[in-house]
Amino acid sequence: MIKLTFVAIALVVASVYIDLGHASQCSVNAIGDGWCDSDCNNREHKFDGGDCCEDICTSQVRMWPCGVNGYDCLLTEPIPAWFNNTQFCYKWWPDGNGGQCGGGAPRDLCAFAGQRTPYYRDDTDGRGGGCRMQWRIYSPYAPSWFRDSVQVCYRWYADGNG
Repeated sequence: MIKLTFVAIALVVASVYIDLGHASQCSVNAIGDGWCDSDCNNREHKFDGGDCCEDICTSQVRMWPCGVNGYDCLLTEPIPAWFNNTQFCYKWWPDGNGGQCGGGAPRDLCAFAGQRTPYYRDDTDGRGGGCRMQWRIYSPYAPSWFRDSVQVCYRWYADGNG
């Protein structure tokens, strides 16, 4: 049986942030929960996962209602409007026995920034064929610097006899 486990898939966009330059007592569980935690509101913790910025927090599903603890957005540049239409997409299809791929997931899986795609299961197990996969960043209104320089990177390893 060959099982592929994807270790990292990243979409990286350069932004300018204020660096608070102090050690924090940030709890990892507090990041991205909707509550603006001052100890997590720094570059290292991605500004509390966006909890402290009204424009970012409202686009997420959170444990706490966004803004319940107020906002203290320390981003020096707002997220450009064109980025709101940017999606990370994953496409798969079987190459042989279709029962090895997808686990019932749609063939095209896309998510906007800050969201996750539906779960996909790759269970290649020695039957003929396998699962073919493609990734892309779809950003119809992105400037050329973004389209020309942002890359999709991933690393995988075989978990089994691969």
